[in-house]
Amino acid sequence: MAKPAPKAEGPAPLVRLAALERQNRRLRRALVVLAAVVIVALAAAAVALVAPYNAQVGLYLGQLLGRPEVVETKKTIVEAEQFVLRGRDGKVRATLGLRGENSMGLDLYDAAGKARAGLDLGSDGEANLWLGADDGQVAASFNGRGVRIGASGSPGASLTPAGLSLLDAAQRARVALAAKEDGTTSLTLNDREGKTGALVDVAAEGSRLGLFYGGVVRAGIGYGRGGSQLNLFSEDGQDHATLSLMPDGSTSLLFHDQQGHQRIALGVLANDVAGLSVFDKADKQRGALSVTGDNTPHLELYDGAGARRAALALSAEGLPGLQLEDKGQPRAVLGVSAGGDGRRTARATYASSLLLFDKDGALVFQAPVY
Repeated sequence: MAKPAPKAEGPAPLVRLAALERQNRRLRRALVVLAAVVIVALAAAAVALVAPYNAQVGLYLGQLLGRPEVVETKKTIVEAEQFVLRGRDGKVRATLGLRGENSMGLDLYDAAGKARAGLDLGSDGEANLWLGADDGQVAASFNGRGVRIGASGSPGASLTPAGLSLLDAAQRARVALAAKEDGTTSLTLNDREGKTGALVDVAAEGSRLGLFYGGVVRAGIGYGRGGSQLNLFSEDGQDHATLSLMPDGSTSLLFHDQQGHQRIALGVLANDVAGLSVFDKADKQRGALSVTGDNTPHLELYDGAGARRAALALSAEGLPGLQLEDKGQPRAVLGVSAGGDGRRTARATYASSLLLFDKDGALVFQAPVY
C-alpha cells in the first residue's frame, strides 16, 4: 500500500502574520466597546450633575431610574451688600441693598431714572411700601402705622388706626375724622395754621359743636345729660354767656365777668318761677327780681354773706310791702309783709301799716294800732 503524501506547509512568517492580524481585530473591537462605555459613563455623570439644578432633567432622570421625582435640590447662593438691575441701555431699573446697619430697601426706577416704587425696612423693624409720582417724590406710602397719599407740596390724605386726615399743600391736617376706643367720634376742622377751627364731638351721652378762632374756643352748643346748652367765650377762652335748657324744662341764661365769675342769672324754673339774680365778684347773690307761681313780683337784696336784708313785693291782691331783715329776722315791715312767699302777715294787712321788731323778732312798734 502506498503512503499518503505529506501536507504542504506555508512558510512560518506568514502563519505568524495571520495570527497577529486576528489579534489586532479583536483589540480594535475591545477598544470601541470600551470607548462607548466611557462615553455613556461620562454622559450619565453630566446628567447627574445637572439634574439638581434643572427640574426637567431631574424629572427625566428620576423616571429613567424609577424615581418619581427628585427628592432634594440644591440652590446656588449669591451674597452681596447690594444688587443693581440694569436695562439694555445700561440704565439702573432696580436696586436691592442694605442702608446702614439695620435697614434695607428695594427701589424700582422708570426709563427716565426716577424712583417710582419701593419697599423699605427701617432700623426699627417697620416695613414701608411707597409709590412715586412723575417728579420722583413719594405720592403714596403704606406701613403698619397707616396709609398716606399725596406728594410733598400738594394736598393729600392720611389714614391711621386713629382716624382719617386730609392734608393741605403744606402737609398740615385740615380735616380730621377720628373714632376713639370709648366709642366717641369726632370731626375736626383746622385753619391754615393747623389750629382747631371747628369741632364736632359725638359721645354716648350726647354731642357738641365747638367754634374756634386762633385755636381758642369762641362758641359752643351741645346736648348731654344736663340738657341742651349754648356757650359764648371771650378771646382768652373764658365762658361769658351760657344759655341752658334743663331736662326738667327749666331754662337759664348766665353771664360771667372777665375772671369767669357768675354775675347775672336769668331763668324760668320748672315751677314757673321767673327770676333775675345779680352776683358780686365773690359769686355771692346780692340782688334778685322774681315773679312767683301766683304771679306776685318780688325784689330782694342780700348782704356780702348771702343773707337777705330787704324785700319789696306785691301781694296777690296787689298790695305793696317792704320788709327789712337782720340775720333772717324781720326788723321792719312797711305795708304788707314781703316775706317772699306771697303771704301777708296777720298783723300787717294794709299798705299803710308799719311794724317794727327787735332782734329777737318781738314786735316793739305798730302803726296804726288795731
